Amino acid sequence: MIMMMMRMMRMVKVMMMMMMLLMMMLMVMILMIDDDDGDDDDDDDDDDDHYHDDDDDDDDDDDDDDDDDDDWNEQENS
Repeated sequence: MIMMMMRMMRMVKVMMMMMMLLMMMLMVMILMIDDDDGDDDDDDDDDDDHYHDDDDDDDDDDDDDDDDDDDWNEQENS
């Protein structure tokens, strides 16, 4: 009878350890999930908008630079 009780206790102990391990893994998975629902106070959205604005400005500047290069070439050829 006592041996059976000890086996049961050992099984319960192993099951508890496995449950703790599973719970820790679940907590890590929950923490790793990045939710983009807009509730967090990260500045990622602002950085993205700023980046896109810079892209538009860079494109305009490149066009202006190309025009300047053409003018310079015309002046040198004349």
